[in-house]
Amino acid sequence: MNTKITETTVTTLAAMSQVTENFTVTETKNFYENVIAKLPCIVYWKNKDFKYVFCNEITAIDFLRLNSPSEIVGKTDFDFDWDLDTANWVRQTDEEIIQTGKPLLNTERLVKFGDGRILHISGNRMPLFNSAGAVTGIIGISVDITAQKEAEQLKNAIEAETKNFYDSVMAKLPCIVFWKDKDFKYVFCNEIAANLLKLNSPGEIVGKTDFDFGLELETAQWLRQTDEEILRTEKPLLNAEFPVRINDGTIVHLSGNRMPLFNSAGEVTGIIGISVDITAQKEAELLKLENESQKAILQEQEKFKKIVDQVTHDIRSPLASMLMILKASDAMPEKERIALRTAATRINDIANNLLGSYDKKERISNHASGMEEREALLLSPVILQMLTDKKFQFQDTPVKFDQQFTQPGNFAWIKIEPSAFKRMLSNLINNAVDAFDQKEGEVTLHLDATKEQVRLVVEDNGKGMRPELVQKLINQTAVTEGKQDGHGIGMTQVRETLQNNEGELTIDSREGVGTKMILTFPRVPSQNWIADSMQLVDDDIVVILDDDSSIHMAWNTRFDRLKKIFPNLTVHHFEIGQKCIDFINGLPPEQIQKIFLLTDFELLKQDLNGLDVIYQTPVARTILVTSHYADKQVCSQAIKAGTTILPKQLAYDIPIHVLPAHAKTSEKIIDAANRNIDVVFVDDEQDLLDSFRFAFGHGRSIDTHADPQHFLAAVSQYPKDTRIMLDYQFYNFEKNGIEIAELLHSQGFTRLCLLSGRGSFDHPVPAYLTLIAKTDFGRLELYLKGTG
Repeated sequence: MNTKITETTVTTLAAMSQVTENFTVTETKNFYENVIAKLPCIVYWKNKDFKYVFCNEITAIDFLRLNSPSEIVGKTDFDFDWDLDTANWVRQTDEEIIQTGKPLLNTERLVKFGDGRILHISGNRMPLFNSAGAVTGIIGISVDITAQKEAEQLKNAIEAETKNFYDSVMAKLPCIVFWKDKDFKYVFCNEIAANLLKLNSPGEIVGKTDFDFGLELETAQWLRQTDEEILRTEKPLLNAEFPVRINDGTIVHLSGNRMPLFNSAGEVTGIIGISVDITAQKEAELLKLENESQKAILQEQEKFKKIVDQVTHDIRSPLASMLMILKASDAMPEKERIALRTAATRINDIANNLLGSYDKKERISNHASGMEEREALLLSPVILQMLTDKKFQFQDTPVKFDQQFTQPGNFAWIKIEPSAFKRMLSNLINNAVDAFDQKEGEVTLHLDATKEQVRLVVEDNGKGMRPELVQKLINQTAVTEGKQDGHGIGMTQVRETLQNNEGELTIDSREGVGTKMILTFPRVPSQNWIADSMQLVDDDIVVILDDDSSIHMAWNTRFDRLKKIFPNLTVHHFEIGQKCIDFINGLPPEQIQKIFLLTDFELLKQDLNGLDVIYQTPVARTILVTSHYADKQVCSQAIKAGTTILPKQLAYDIPIHVLPAHAKTSEKIIDAANRNIDVVFVDDEQDLLDSFRFAFGHGRSIDTHADPQHFLAAVSQYPKDTRIMLDYQFYNFEKNGIEIAELLHSQGFTRLCLLSGRGSFDHPVPAYLTLIAKTDFGRLELYLKGTG
């Protein structure tokens, strides 16, 4: 029931009472009994002598404790069992209403009864007029607001007690105490918290967020992200230890709890946090590492790490084998290939998660120590590890993850702060997952590279973004939509990382279709210790050393295909390091010069490793194939040994270029008159060259070149009317296919063809150059026959 009775209600009742003057006695009685008496509030009528004429049952029985409404007739306010002050106040105000003819509205009065009741009454009284306009009495309507008043008093008491609790108890606790609302704005803190934030008083914190203090951006972002998680899940964050980095260089280590606050309806209204400064404890723990007991613990941890490394190694070796076999298994049905690739991906996730879980503490420690320097970063393994982490993070959701990396993308490097890159990628993936609203969906990471750029795309098939939101993100306008739109949170860190590392962001989003967050970075040269291709000669002796037999099977799938094309190429396999050393050292010098050594780093239960084998043999061309490519100590040793490293998980995709033996030196190039070649294919994708040879080699003499530089060095051996098929874009070579064709045309070559998957080119295609799509094998066959 409303606590205020409007003037309109009372006026209406007064008007209706005047109408009853024209009623018969029976009609008047029925009106009061069936209308007025049924109103759910206190209703009464007095004459101008202040005597009651009528009231309803609520007034008589519930309020005045009479036996029936009829008992009130003829009585005045001095005849009831309530306090004299109330009776006097009612009489005085009734007299004023009769004299002035004006109502008394929205009054509140505390009424005390003889039976001990104390009620809060709110009501209105209006003068009654006859047809001549003379005042004939008063009509009143009131409600009992005792319960509401008691609730207000209780609320005020609770608020006072709460304030007293915070001022007297929480504010005096010997730790950091704070309270935020659901918009992450501070409502309260104690003096210790204010001192930590270098405020003059706790009152200064009200209305501010974590981004308004002198905290480093990374710290403020972490606090915001975890606060969002608390509000979203309605679960506390307990016993969290974290460093708070301040812009003046101070680092304070805190340990604490943050819990959601709920209102009486069970809705989250904010967050309360209590933390303690454990900086001294952390420093003491670091000093404690010097004692012998702590050293023993570290030794045990090191033993465990070796076990983890070994298990991971044991998983990754057959994994690399599986991937290489899949790459070469053209005859396997697509359904079986997909199933095996899925299994391989899952195995890789388990290995990455096993090693990543152990290394997490070390990464957190490094992260807390301060800002990183930009460094060259091989992206593909980092992205694969991130995908693994996200698969485990979101394993209870219906979201699936996939990756599509090209061969150039697998070996692409950029210069960036590694932790910033990982946080940026994590933010983008999290936003993509949030776009599904707990529904099914797929997040796919694409990685590709040209000579100048590396392109990383985080794609989701979620609900997409509105054009105005995309424009805000592109214009770096503050976005307030939040995670419900899937892409509002974390973009500040993404933009800062891009700005600090020469990156660019493009957004392709359509509502109901999905979103592509496209990141581009300048490509930097591969590190001198990384192997991004294998350069062989067609009479080389390839020696493979690995203690896992599955790796040898996998390498065979790649080299068996090459040996069909280059029959003089030979491959030897070893699982024991010493036997490999004895074999190499037992060869004559001219054969040792032909050796290309692929060796694992770890050799189980042997007294040497792959680097020892390299040191103990006179082989000039070597590659260390290992999953320890990110171990700086292993990298340093590899550089010292004059070898390069191939990440084992990329062994299936490393380009293998085979140069004919006659093209190794100018003296060995065969005279042009002796070279009877029908067609020459030049493409840096060896697998594609193999396909061309198999598809078009029947009845034709074919040469292939995976390295355009080697091709140009040997091109003088071919007659000028030889059909030369050129790719458009070459990885790690400064000229494209059109530019090479221009050079060949100037030397007199007349049958030049450009094979490409592109629809447009940066350079105009000259008239002497025939353009054929790589996938149009029908037209290509006609061209080679001379009819197309």
